Parts: sequence; structure tokens; C-alpha cells
Amino acid sequence: MSQVTLKKSLFDITKDHNESIKYTLSTSDGFEIALIDYGATIQSIRQPDKQNHIEEITLGYDTLQGYIDDKCYFGCTVGRVTNRIKNGYFQLDGIDYQLEKNDNAKHHLHGVFNKHIWNSSTENNDTVIFKYQSPDGEDGFPGEVDVTVKYTLTNDHRLIMDFYGKTTKPTPINMTNHTYFNLSEDGFPGEVDVTVKYTLTNDHRLIMDFYGKTTKPTPINMTNHTYFNLSGNTNETILDHQLLVSANQFTPLDEEHIPTDKRQIASVENTPNDFRKLTCVGDHIHEIPYAYNVMFVIDGEGKRSFGKLVHSKSGRAINIESTQKALQFYTGTYLDNVNGREGVIYKKYSGLCLETQNYTDSVNNQPQFPSTILRPGEEYHEQTIFHFYLE
Repeated sequence: MSQVTLKKSLFDITKDHNESIKYTLSTSDGFEIALIDYGATIQSIRQPDKQNHIEEITLGYDTLQGYIDDKCYFGCTVGRVTNRIKNGYFQLDGIDYQLEKNDNAKHHLHGVFNKHIWNSSTENNDTVIFKYQSPDGEDGFPGEVDVTVKYTLTNDHRLIMDFYGKTTKPTPINMTNHTYFNLSEDGFPGEVDVTVKYTLTNDHRLIMDFYGKTTKPTPINMTNHTYFNLSGNTNETILDHQLLVSANQFTPLDEEHIPTDKRQIASVENTPNDFRKLTCVGDHIHEIPYAYNVMFVIDGEGKRSFGKLVHSKSGRAINIESTQKALQFYTGTYLDNVNGREGVIYKKYSGLCLETQNYTDSVNNQPQFPSTILRPGEEYHEQTIFHFYLE
């Protein structure tokens, strides 16, 4: 069985003397994940295929300046609240909160967790921990929030992500990782402390733990925003990837990607969103006006299977487990000639995202959607596991 090793190094220094640290988790059979402290970001994942060719399977940048200028959220941890909040507005405990409108000057999207250097540390040889304190009023949200994200890699290629949070005031919270896969401070109330912990196990599981606590009630919803392309060649699209999602329902969105007022939960039956059987991503993508940017409702509670992504030609596959409520599936529709890693130009469908999180705009859709509010004395904790294997 392969063993996990950990290496710490300097990632990059900008001309303004900003610097970032890189942590590389690797196994003896060639699997490797690189993490940087800017945005608690997955900077790279390299995986062997069935011919033992080791290739890059995510989208990203070679430089810190690339991530500073980034508008695609490559590989980063996003929050205080993942996804969109309609009109950048919500009401909590009788108080109105107006957030930064950073999505076409109309809605609030993702927050600013990805635009900060996080405090970092390691645990054993398989875990990296990132922590951030979000101040009261960042992005317009209430409460100081302490957030922790923990990444663990197992020796069978499972990436386990744990998200934790505590607050000093009631606040919405919903965090995720925004990785794009290709297998081919905005005004929130309350100060928030955030920790992200990454652990790589020797069975190739990457474990991601997200933690948070706050000084005031506040929304929180964190994720990781990595783009994947399992082909190992980002000049190829992800349309030949196959996806299975354990979801009978999804949340219909309007043309601005906000949940509709009339049908907030709908069946996937007889729609292009039915991935209950392993289905090629490109089979029905052109039946949807904006391609896939869909929120799947995952039944059940606790850690459970969310589905899997497969690239048959290379044999690479990812199995997903999480404690979260939903899965956002995005096919990189808005990638538009982005200058990426090693001089590659990323275009539409160069990568896809599988983001475990709470529902979009949950704070404005109560009680229909699960709550994202974190209150003082409570701790936010969500875990996601990506298992990288050959099929």
C-alpha cells in the first residue's frame, strides 16, 4: 500500500512582495495534491491513468498573481456563503442586511474568503489545516466568524474536506470548495474565524474539513471550487465525462441562476438533469440554455454517497461523499479564454465543478430550504471526501 508524504515550500512571491506557501501531499504511486494558503486553494491534482501516465486533472494558475486576479474561483474555498443571494439582501432576526453586489452588480456571489492569505499548519504527514477569521461586517454579513477547513488525503486517493465554523452573532453560513475538474469582505455581520483542514490518506482519499464559529448570527455556506478535467488534457472538453448523481430532485433556477418563486424543488424525471444512472455530460447539455449550472438535492442526512465522475478513456474516476445538503454541478460555461497553468488557454467546457454545499439563496427561502444561519456558541462543520481511483 502506498504511503502519504507532505512537503512545504514557497509557492510564489508577487512584485508587490506578497507571498504564498504551498503544501504538497503525495503518495508513493504518483498521486499528488498541491494546496496553497491563498484562499485555502487546491492548486493542483495530478493522477495516474490506467496506463500509469501521471497528468494534471484540475484547472488553475502557476503564479500567485494569477489567483489574485482570478475571477473564475479556480480551486479555492468560497464563503461566507457559497453561491448566490438574491439582490444581495436578507433579513435575520428582524434586521435587514445589504451585502456587496458582486454578481453583475445585482446579486451577491460566493464572498471573499478566496481573496485572503489563511493561517496554515500541518498534522501528521497527511493533513493540512487552514484557518481564517472573518470580521464582523465583512461583505455586509453579521458576526465575527472563526472558520477552519481541514484537507486529508488517504493512501487510496480519498480527499476528505471538513468545514467548521463558529460565530459571535447569528449568521448564514454555507461553504464549499470550487474545484474545476476535467477528468479528460463584503459586509456580513459578525466576525468569523474559519479553519480549513486537508488530509491525504495512503489509500488516496482527500478529506476536506470546514470549520467556523461567529460572534453574531450570520449566514455561512462554504465549499471548494476546483475545476476538474480527468482526461489530463485541458485542450479537450469535459463533454465525454460520465456523471452519476444520487439525486431525485433539483432546484429550478431563473436566467440569473436564482431559485424560481413558483417551483423551488422539482423532479429530475424526464429532464436533462437526470443523472441517476451514469450519463455522458454532453448527451443533453445543449437542451439547457446555459448548459449545466444546476443544484441537485441529495436525500438523507450525515455522510453519504453523492455520486461519481468517470473518464472512460483514461480510466480516472472520482467518488464523492459528503455531509452537505446538495451538489452544485457546473460545466465551465463562462470560461472565456482564461490564461491558465503552463500557458494553456481555458475555454468553455475545459473543466467542470462538483461543489458540495447548502441550497442556493437559502437565507431568502425559509422554511422551504435548509437553514444556513450560524449563531454564537454553535460550530459549523461539514465534511467532503473525494476518492480518486481507476475504473
